[in-house]
Amino acid sequence: MKKANAPSKIKWVFIILLILIILAAAGYGAYYFYFTPSNQGQLMEGILGLVYTNYVQILISVAALIIMCFIAGAILSHHKEEKKLLRFLTVLICLVPAFLVVFFLLKDPLMDIASIQNPRTVLLSNVVLEQKKGQYDVSGTDQNGHLQTYRLNKTSWQTLDDTWDEDSKDVFAQVEIFPRTQIVRSIKVEKGLPQSLINKLSMNDRLSDSWQDMQLQVDNQVYVLNDPLSSLTQSGWTIQQTEFEAKKHENLDAGKSIELDLENKNGMQMHITVTNTTDQTIETSQASITQIVVHRMNSGMHMMLAQKIVLGWSQQDTVEELYGKPTSSEENQLQYQEENETLNLVFSDQGILDQIHMSVK
Repeated sequence: MKKANAPSKIKWVFIILLILIILAAAGYGAYYFYFTPSNQGQLMEGILGLVYTNYVQILISVAALIIMCFIAGAILSHHKEEKKLLRFLTVLICLVPAFLVVFFLLKDPLMDIASIQNPRTVLLSNVVLEQKKGQYDVSGTDQNGHLQTYRLNKTSWQTLDDTWDEDSKDVFAQVEIFPRTQIVRSIKVEKGLPQSLINKLSMNDRLSDSWQDMQLQVDNQVYVLNDPLSSLTQSGWTIQQTEFEAKKHENLDAGKSIELDLENKNGMQMHITVTNTTDQTIETSQASITQIVVHRMNSGMHMMLAQKIVLGWSQQDTVEELYGKPTSSEENQLQYQEENETLNLVFSDQGILDQIHMSVK
């Protein structure tokens, strides 16, 4: 009896030793990734960033595979006389759950590795560098108007911090990320809006090349001053008013104007003035839009004037280059004016287009 049990004991000793070796390797890996001073803050980008961020999931996946392989081996060793089909089904029943665990835990990093040659590029404005508790972050507003924060290696962060000039104008951060895990692949500072990105901006064929035409493109839809209010509401803009205000402003007397706040499904906001330019009372929805005011909050890269001047992204120098010398100017403000059309552009202290005021008489 003792001789019969000897191989079994040796097998289990081997299994225990193997598990100890795996645990020792995992422990060393944990120490290397988490506690070695030279690596702290240096494992947040690229492939190492994927491994570091998903370290626990990787360990669980490896453990699940090993455990299920042992279970399958133990079952097969006690059922050597069974038919091949039953033995195959036994292995399948053991390994399928293990592979499902691996799939659900590592799906995103594996898909990111598969798309390593096609990272997603995010352009950030209003860039802020932050450091706290050994973590190094860069944050800013992306092309969709959403606040994004990405974790960087200490070296990358220090390089940005050393070259960063908070007083400099027209500065953006171009971040390459893995699309599913949002791990940074690379980051660089851009002086001005990259021409390659400007060329990719979608422009409606209706959008004029002249600011005098008083057009504003939002989400590839062009709105024109003197068009009726219904041109906005039928495109998904909602008037922000109470039921009482809606009834009160249902009609508009001849020559009268009313100011309204609108919002679309993406959270972009617009302040407008509509005027009854006829000589009789009409429905407010048919009154002409005579003024539009928009701010860059939540605008992303979706609000655009003639010649691809983008709210929240285009620079003052670019505007003057494309639109010519303004009729008048003050600090951080340009005004272009014709007989009946006025375009006021307000810029941030960093020289980025911050507000658009357009009106017609």
